[in-house]
Amino acid sequence: MEHSIPAHPEGVEPQGQLFVEPESVRVAAATFRRAGLGVVARLDDALIVAALEHLDETSLATLAGASRVFGAFARFDELWKARCLRRSDGGLLPPWRGSWHATVVAARGGAADAPRPRPPARLFSDVLYRPHLLAHSPSPFGAAPKGPAVRRVRDFSKLDRAAFRERFEADGGSPVVLEGLGEDAVASGAWTAAALEARYGDRVYHAGGVNFRLADYLRYGASNADDPPFYVFDPTVGASTPELLAHYAVPEYFQDDLFDLLDDAERPDYRWLLLGGPRSGQSWHTDPNSTSAWNLTLEGSKRWLFFPPTVTPPGVRPSVDGDGDNYLAPVSNAEWARAGFYEECAAHPRFLECQTKPGDVVYVPRGWWHMVLNLAPVTVAVSHHFVSPSGLPNVLKRLRDTPEHVSGVERHLGDDDRGPKRARTDGDKRAAAGSRLHDALVAALERERPGALADAEAVLARAAATARPRWRSLVPEAKPAAFAFSFA
Repeated sequence: MEHSIPAHPEGVEPQGQLFVEPESVRVAAATFRRAGLGVVARLDDALIVAALEHLDETSLATLAGASRVFGAFARFDELWKARCLRRSDGGLLPPWRGSWHATVVAARGGAADAPRPRPPARLFSDVLYRPHLLAHSPSPFGAAPKGPAVRRVRDFSKLDRAAFRERFEADGGSPVVLEGLGEDAVASGAWTAAALEARYGDRVYHAGGVNFRLADYLRYGASNADDPPFYVFDPTVGASTPELLAHYAVPEYFQDDLFDLLDDAERPDYRWLLLGGPRSGQSWHTDPNSTSAWNLTLEGSKRWLFFPPTVTPPGVRPSVDGDGDNYLAPVSNAEWARAGFYEECAAHPRFLECQTKPGDVVYVPRGWWHMVLNLAPVTVAVSHHFVSPSGLPNVLKRLRDTPEHVSGVERHLGDDDRGPKRARTDGDKRAAAGSRLHDALVAALERERPGALADAEAVLARAAATARPRWRSLVPEAKPAAFAFSFA
C-alpha cells in the first residue's frame, strides 16, 4: 500500500526532487535560495545549521523574519529542541505546543505562529527535510515480525513455577510470551491513555534525561518529529503514583525475587512505568546487574527483538576490554534498521522476535540482548527486574567482581563514607554503591535464604574451578609443530 507523506510545514522538499524537475524549476529554486540567504548561500545546508546552533533564541527569531529561506533554517526544529532542553536543564519541560519551536516561543510568552503562505518558489534541502521524512515514513521494520518467533504460552494450567523454571530459566533461559497473563490489569481500565491523563495528567514523569507532565507527554508523543522520540521510562512510579500499583500484580512465576529481601532504600531501581508513542522504544541492551525482567503490555502494542547472550546483535560494537557492560549501538532504532541490520537479524538462526498486545507478559532472561519498539499511538507497560534463585550466582558475581558497573543506584551516589577517604569521582561512588549493595544482599540472604546463598556460592565455586584464566583468552593458542619422522 502506498504511503503518503504530508507536506513539510515550511514547504521544504527533498533535494533529489530537483533531478526530475524541469530546468525552469531548478533555476527558480537556486535564485530563491541565493536571494533569501545572500552571501550565506555559499555555504552548504549542514554548515548553515551548524552556524545557527551558536545563536541565541532572540537572534534566531529575528533571523527568521529576514526572508522565507532564512525562516525555514531558523525555525528548523532540531535547533529549538536543543534550546528547549538547555532551558529545562534536566528539569520539567514547558507545555508541549506541537513542535520544539512553538514550545519555546510559547514558554517565552510569544504567540503561536500564524499559517505561512506558500513561498514564491520551491525550497529543496535534504538537511531540513530529513527529520520530517523520518517522522512520517513507514516503519523500516515492516508491519509484522520477519524473524523466528519467540515461544508463546496460552494455557497456564500445566505451567507451575517448577515447570516454568525448567522450560524458560534453566541453561541460560529463553524468552517467552505469556499470552493474556495480565488481562485482569487491562480489564481494570486504569491503564488507558485517557484514564491516565484524567487522573494523573499533572503528575511529572521521567523520560530519558528530561521530565514531562503526563498530559504534555501524550501531546508530544502524538505530534513530535524526533528520531528517536523521548520515551517515559520512570523508575519512581512507586513513589510518584503509588495508587497505580494496586492495578496490576506480579505474575506468580516472578514472585520469588531475592532483591525483595532488601528494603526500598537498599535495592536498586527495579519497577518502571513505560509510556511511549510511535517510533519510541529502547535500542539493543542487556538488563542491568545481571537481572532478569518481565514486561506487561497494558495499552497499545510492542515489538520485541532478541539475541542470546553469546551473540552480539548486528550493528552493536562491544567494548575493547570485553567486559560486556560497555558497547556502542545506534541511538535510533529506525536508523539501525535502515542501515540493513534488521534484515541481517531476520536471517540469523539465533534471532528471535515477537509482538505483544494488552495483557501479554514477556519474560526476558538475564543476559539476553533485546530491542523494544512501541507501535501504537500510545503504548503503556509496566516492567520489573528481579533476581530468581537460578539467577543469583550471576548477580553476586557481577556485584562482587565489577561493582563499578552497578545500575539503578544513582540516588545513592551522593554519599560515600567507606574508608578513610570519600570517593571523589562518579566511578568511585558507583563502585562503593555496588559494594554496599552486594554486602546488603549477602547479609539478607544469610538471614532469610541461606540455602539459596549456599547454592549460588557452590555454582560460582564450580565455575571458578573450571574457568580459563583471562590472560589465556587474550593470547592466541600456539599451533603445535607438524610431526615428521627423521632418520638423520
